[in-house]
Amino acid sequence: MAREISLGRWVMRDEMAELWRVAFQDSEEATQHFFNYRFQPENSLVYLVDGKVSAMLHMLPVELVVGEQLAAAQYIYAAATQPVHRGAGHMGALLAAAAACGQWRGEKYSLLLPMSPALYLYYAKHQYQPFFQTRYVSLTREEMQSCAREGGQALATPTMAELAAERRELLASHLGSVIWGEQHLTYSATLYELYGGKFISLAESWGSAYAMGINKGNGEVELVEVVATPSLLGPLAREIVRQMPAANYYLRLPAFGELWAGRGEVRTQGMIKALTDEGLRSLEGAAYPYLGLTLD
Repeated sequence: MAREISLGRWVMRDEMAELWRVAFQDSEEATQHFFNYRFQPENSLVYLVDGKVSAMLHMLPVELVVGEQLAAAQYIYAAATQPVHRGAGHMGALLAAAAACGQWRGEKYSLLLPMSPALYLYYAKHQYQPFFQTRYVSLTREEMQSCAREGGQALATPTMAELAAERRELLASHLGSVIWGEQHLTYSATLYELYGGKFISLAESWGSAYAMGINKGNGEVELVEVVATPSLLGPLAREIVRQMPAANYYLRLPAFGELWAGRGEVRTQGMIKALTDEGLRSLEGAAYPYLGLTLD
């Protein structure tokens, strides 16, 4: 059998989309959403067996806070192998190729989010180590309602560029945290809406805020990201209760954040691998680095 690794190509899109559906059991609509709006052949790698796609991964460009600067990095996303080829080393070869590609592009780090404890062990064999931290907070409807208040003036709808800038400002001083751009924020928001979720955003004169959530059923809503200053939490909480009514809310927050400070449990959510000789020395002392917008 002929085997090779290459960058993805537009002509492979349908084959890669079929692998996506098989691996992740996603709907046609959700699958095509990625390939219509986020897929870039130059940011994907495929393992070919006799010219057919047996495995793939995508290298989404991100930035990492390193001191007072931002370092280029890649986020490994939608790594998948055809069931018949699992266990044959195809994904390991793709991860090695992604690291080499990242080094050639000047990226300093490779990031990913394993979907199970077993996959944390798998990626550790490929030099990834646990790094990112998320604080998980549970609130009752009454607790969320107690935070809610009217805005000080008529609320406006911010642009995605404004929201991405707000997120960047929130994380820019926290070593090791990940800065996602406007394109990824837009994709994340519209993807959750495809699954019946909500993207709630608002702005006042002093800033903007957003919450991204999904209805889990049984009166539960999971807010997968909440970005707000304490001064905007009241209006945002009011909109959350109004637009996503639930008995219980489960939130993912930066561990260092001011929102509901001191509450919840901090857990590992994501891994990192250094792509340079310097390794992770520039990230020593990182306290609770935050990944967010993981699309799990």
